[in-house]
Amino acid sequence: MINRFDDIELALGFAEPMPIGIEEPVIVERELDEPRVRYKVNGVEISFDEHLRLNGLEDEYRKWKARNGDTLGKLGSATIAETERVFRDEYKHDPNAEQWKGLKEIAKVYEEMAEGRADKAFYVSSLPTGMGKTTIAKQSTKALLADSEFKNVGVIYFLARLEEIESLVKDMDLKPDEFAVWTHRDELNALGNPVREEARVLFTTQKRLEGYSKGGTHFAAMKELRHKGKPRQVRVWDEAILPALELTADMDGLYGLLHGLSKISDDLRDTIKRFADTLEDHVDEFITMPDIDEDKGELFGFVGLFAEDWQRKAAEALWHLSGHVVRVRRVGKRGVTLGYEDILPADLAPMLILDASADLRETYRFWEDHRRTLVRLNSPKKSYAGLTIHHWEMPSGSHWFNLRDKRKAVANAKQIGAIADGVVKMLAEIPDDEDVLVVTHKWETYRDRQTGKEKAKQGTLPALIEARRDQGARRVEFINYGRHTATNAFQDFKHVILAGLLQYNDATYEAMGRGAKRASVEDEFDSKDLKAMRITEISHHTRQAVGRGATRKTINGGCPEGCHLYTIFSTRGRGGFHTKELLTIFPDATLVDWKPKGESERRLTGKVLKAVEEIRSAVQSGRSITTTEVRNKLQMDRSNFRNDVVEHIDFKWFIEQERVGYKQEPGRPGVFFG
Repeated sequence: MINRFDDIELALGFAEPMPIGIEEPVIVERELDEPRVRYKVNGVEISFDEHLRLNGLEDEYRKWKARNGDTLGKLGSATIAETERVFRDEYKHDPNAEQWKGLKEIAKVYEEMAEGRADKAFYVSSLPTGMGKTTIAKQSTKALLADSEFKNVGVIYFLARLEEIESLVKDMDLKPDEFAVWTHRDELNALGNPVREEARVLFTTQKRLEGYSKGGTHFAAMKELRHKGKPRQVRVWDEAILPALELTADMDGLYGLLHGLSKISDDLRDTIKRFADTLEDHVDEFITMPDIDEDKGELFGFVGLFAEDWQRKAAEALWHLSGHVVRVRRVGKRGVTLGYEDILPADLAPMLILDASADLRETYRFWEDHRRTLVRLNSPKKSYAGLTIHHWEMPSGSHWFNLRDKRKAVANAKQIGAIADGVVKMLAEIPDDEDVLVVTHKWETYRDRQTGKEKAKQGTLPALIEARRDQGARRVEFINYGRHTATNAFQDFKHVILAGLLQYNDATYEAMGRGAKRASVEDEFDSKDLKAMRITEISHHTRQAVGRGATRKTINGGCPEGCHLYTIFSTRGRGGFHTKELLTIFPDATLVDWKPKGESERRLTGKVLKAVEEIRSAVQSGRSITTTEVRNKLQMDRSNFRNDVVEHIDFKWFIEQERVGYKQEPGRPGVFFG
């Protein structure tokens, strides 16, 4: 058989096979000393990669290679043999035949990188959480270290969390001279070889790479990451990845930088203040960010002027977007600038990416379709027939968990209390001998003077649940969003409670999507793309959070029987998330409604009831109504209307329950609409 993509035709003695579907003639020659195909166009020799690119065959070649190149060599075969033993004897892990094919593709890409023959692409496996993606990478590394043929091949792991490093070192049973660690924590760096370049395996964080590559530095030029003077050949990125960093800065964020900027110069402070003052006047327009290149210095030093995470994020956006034309979007009542910065070095490929959510996230589709450097590995889905999902219709966005805002503290405390009561009732339904993991929004903590441990502050969700629940023998563990990935510490927990979903604002979703597409500021990012970004990013974080529990295990291709997920979120309003998406995230699961026993509809009273009646009457008749009209009907001034009605928990409940829209233009009263 003649195959246009390799040299089989020469080995069989064919003369000059003509590649199919190529308009420009390609001359194929045979060299006497070393048989190979040489491609020439108009007498000029071109590389095989150029041949594919010029003739639009890159995607077809990758598909052909995936179909025909599944035979493993010595390294890959050793990896699979040891993984089979570990799964059988240690993990009691049982992937089906199709899932094994996906695992073998990971081993094959690792092998091709080690042998220096992998195509320059980003290979992503989206096998489900707990399927064994990281195990295959670990066993591949152990096999590589044991084989003298690869003694000069260096390996690098990019990890999301520092805790993963100690775990991987232990699991691989690495000798201190075989590995090195490069983080900001000296105690972790001391675990391995102090001379990083001599270590065969280097563990570092994804943030380290981002920090070095933001200035456009190539991977090959990063001396700190080299092995024996050369770029490390095998590259593994564990967990989620984006090709670009989303950058957003709103008016409040910029105002929050003013004190720190005054340390550089008063002129710089005044420039940013003037820009922030006028930001809301340019919603849905293109504007040029202030050019601060003469003042900003190095990124790390500039960001280091600020203590809070939200300030640092705004400072990073200001630093990167200096002098750039950006879009301004409205988020809530604020104008937000948005842009992105490529963070992956141009020469980082080939690299293996292990992300269980890659099949869900729109960012990967944008990357694949627009950047055209992403290759998806075979990643069969997992059945969640053993999972029952219970959904409680209850607003639980992150804004409800903010107890610092004095204006909203009373209403928010009431809502958190209601959620805590519901969780306690969920716990009462779960057998006493079953442990439970609760995932929720970040809460405030303090350090206990006697134990030295971090504890949840009084009034936070974990503190309320612990105070109100039956203190039996069961374990109830809490983790917050931000720490909901890359840990298997709770893999035996069959019951998981999600108190809220992790969401971002629309400007962040748009910036992420534009970065994945590598879209210019003039390119449109339509509502369809924005909706897809929002749904798939929520889905990604939901799958990752739930995957900390027993659903990460696999028995005959599916999750264990008897797993339960309790979800608390609203399906209504702009911040709602439809429950049908849960069955996309967890195929074959059973979905049921859940409500705490004794819960009834809220009884609206007083001014809140009268405001609701006015708004409901207007919306049902097909018209909008302004806040001024409602205030006048209630004979309330602006301040009392905002504090006693708009910020009231029952009024917010009505807005979310009945999907009432709200918008406000600068200098104009707010408008409620259907």
